[in-house]
Amino acid sequence: MPQVLFAGYKVPHPLHPYFLLKIQTDGTMTPQAVLEQACTKLIATISSLEAKFKREFSFKTTEGNVPEDPYGTTGASAQNWGTGKDYLDF
Repeated sequence: MPQVLFAGYKVPHPLHPYFLLKIQTDGTMTPQAVLEQACTKLIATISSLEAKFKREFSFKTTEGNVPEDPYGTTGASAQNWGTGKDYLDF
């Protein structure tokens, strides 16, 4: 947002349930309008992220025949982890 010259916040004390927000603009838009626009864009971004996450998660559930490997190993090295232990003895 090129209209914003400065934006910042301050939490006076962590035990107090409020914060101070300061937005300085160049005068073409009010700080309140800029804040509303930023919140709208943030909500849109989060909604898009949620949709992408749900889409990828649905792909994972359709690939049900893939065995889960908690260690992220595949191939020959994965056979060493099949002992049923969650640790290695040295």
